[in-house]
Amino acid sequence: MDESARVVVPWDLDRLSAKRLRAVYTALQSFAARLLEWGEEVPSCWYAPGHQVHRFAALLYWFERVNRPRTLVLDPETGKERIDPAASARDAAEWFASPWGLTGMRDVWRQKGCKAGRDVHGDEPTPSLEQVIRQHAVRNARRQRPASPSSAENRQ
Repeated sequence: MDESARVVVPWDLDRLSAKRLRAVYTALQSFAARLLEWGEEVPSCWYAPGHQVHRFAALLYWFERVNRPRTLVLDPETGKERIDPAASARDAAEWFASPWGLTGMRDVWRQKGCKAGRDVHGDEPTPSLEQVIRQHAVRNARRQRPASPSSAENRQ
């Protein structure tokens, strides 16, 4: 498959353009605020570099899939509208309770020593969100830049 024809999913943070990366981090910031409004503990370092921000992004898009507005379909037997059977309360419950859902995300944060109101990530001070976005965009741009012929020759 041609590399330029591939679709990049929004939770694959390392493959996003700078513009899309900023949009995802902004969505994650809103999502973190929403979780806090619900009384969930979201650490101050939720966006810090490492696998947990990637997992948090996947969690956001899973949440959106589970809770997207549901389509009403016409039941052919009764002739009445009903919610599309793809709408699953179990999916929503699993999002909260499963080890790969919100419960698992809390466990990852706990294992890393991340806490709400604490401005450290592990043993390091938490960088600003803006700094993390800029650094991530720079790393992504380097990854996406085609290798120069001289660098390819040097690897052989």
